Amino acid sequence: MFTAYVRTKAGKITLYAMPRKWRDVEETAANMSKAPGVERVSVAAYGRIIASFKDGVRIDLEAP
Repeated sequence: MFTAYVRTKAGKITLYAMPRKWRDVEETAANMSKAPGVERVSVAAYGRIIASFKDGVRIDLEAP
């Protein structure tokens, strides 16, 4: 179960449900991070953030 935490440039955070397959999650998160006004998209599995995306690129791994 994956969840996206989308942080906007205005500082607002919104949660979104993500697809079940990791490959689809990565693609969706990368595309979401390209949207105007989006600062960063972080993806969590079972409440733990596991990856972050900015401008369509995976930028870091935040937790194992």
